[in-house]
Amino acid sequence: VARLDRIFRSVIDGNVTLEEWQKLGVVLHTANGVALDVGTASGWLCVNALLMNAQFEPQMLSERVSSAMRSKQARGRKVSSRIPYGFVEIGDGQIGEQASEQAAIQTILEWARRGLGPGTIARLADESELPCRGSRWHHSTVSRILKNGISGPGRRHSEAVN
Repeated sequence: VARLDRIFRSVIDGNVTLEEWQKLGVVLHTANGVALDVGTASGWLCVNALLMNAQFEPQMLSERVSSAMRSKQARGRKVSSRIPYGFVEIGDGQIGEQASEQAAIQTILEWARRGLGPGTIARLADESELPCRGSRWHHSTVSRILKNGISGPGRRHSEAVN
């Protein structure tokens, strides 16, 4: 194996699997020719250090990407090819509020404050002919607006509901 994160999902998964392999007499060899033996204290320490590093790297990458996306979003920048409901691209990756959709968001938030669920809100939005980006409103769209959407640079709709 070239890297431990290619065969193990986590430190725990790696330890459990390597213990089973040790009982069966299997020794893991790395691409650079090193045999990883968990039967010795120093071997166990080395394997766990490699496993922790293998688990650490993708977690750090995920945190950096999430942080960069939050920063772009807070500055009113587009973070994906899909513009969030309530916004329109105004040029050069910058997004701005779209008035009719922002009004629809406020109506949706009010309905949520009254205790209505996403399915009921979607039905009411269709009946009220609130502007949508498809042929009709879906409960998943309403849920996304309530939970993850943006009502202004750096503000979440869910903050407005609570």
